Amino acid sequence: MPRCRIDPDSNAVAVKVWLPPDLRDALKARAVAARQPLSVFLREALLRGGLPRPVPAINRDAWQRLAGLAANLNQVSAALHLARLAHRPGDFRALPALVANLRKEVASLRASLVDSDV
Repeated sequence: MPRCRIDPDSNAVAVKVWLPPDLRDALKARAVAARQPLSVFLREALLRGGLPRPVPAINRDAWQRLAGLAANLNQVSAALHLARLAHRPGDFRALPALVANLRKEVASLRASLVDSDV
């Protein structure tokens, strides 16, 4: 995991936070489960206004498979963008909206896996 994802030349500053060891361990465990460094996990939680809910164990496999689908949609979107920039023949006008709708559906499915009380 990268130590810092913010450009050190930016205007970002480090903030030290003191936590009881048990709270730090619990937050670290949630960051590891989210596959994020603790600093990124906490920063995103602050910006969102709360900690993300963990994916229930029963839904983790589906969550990971949908992550792969989301990555594939990003690749399709990038390919469409490159094809449009290269002026390749074909009518691609409807495809970006279709990909955007599919992204929303995947995001909705993933959100339902997190919110599931199973």
